[in-house]
Amino acid sequence: NQYQSANALIQGTAQLINFIGPLFAGLLIATISVSNSSDVPAGNLSIDTGISTEMRGIGFAFCIDALTFLISLMTLWRMKRQKPVDSKADARNVLMSIWQGMVYVWRDQIIRMVFLLLAALNFLVIGPIIVGIPVLVNYQLAENAAAYGIIMSGFGGGALLGVLAAGFLPPPPAKKLGSTLLLVISLMGLGMICLGWAQSIWLAAALTMLMGGSSGYVDIMMITWFQKRSPAELLGRMMSLVIFAS
Repeated sequence: NQYQSANALIQGTAQLINFIGPLFAGLLIATISVSNSSDVPAGNLSIDTGISTEMRGIGFAFCIDALTFLISLMTLWRMKRQKPVDSKADARNVLMSIWQGMVYVWRDQIIRMVFLLLAALNFLVIGPIIVGIPVLVNYQLAENAAAYGIIMSGFGGGALLGVLAAGFLPPPPAKKLGSTLLLVISLMGLGMICLGWAQSIWLAAALTMLMGGSSGYVDIMMITWFQKRSPAELLGRMMSLVIFAS
């Protein structure tokens, strides 16, 4: 089967955007802020609008992001509609399917532990990265939006490399899969510890790249493991629970 390669292809596309997006947005905000600040004294607000020069750049970046949703709107508009179904019966089926998936996860001790591990990783690592890096840039690195974009892009680039490694490299032997994943996960914790003392943009970006690479590799290996272990009739429900844990 080709679960591992398919997962790498899907996740790799997402991580490619995570690599390009923050870098582009950070540089865009910094460029607009610098160009607007040339006519405004440092630390002052724009005379005509009362908006700081950096906030102008952020607003422009949000406008571009909002316009990209038009692509989603057009693709959804072109989807073919199915015949109407009984909404009450459909709702009951969905709830029953979710319940069956949760029962299966709870009864399988190994799946239950891996499921909790996946949730813990996202809660203890991904969450603090998303919230903590803006604080780190603002108070410790004393830089602008470009620095934030570079650091976050480092995480996305590392995740892309980790996904590609998981897709192209042969998987670890079944007996060593658990120890291999725990070793890779430990790199994420090590990177987070060092990130707290980072005084350089490029050092912080290198650390987030290490963490992103570990995260990308572990995600692919765990998702593939879930798919191989789950019964075919429960595969959709299992993947929905994995996404919920993340």
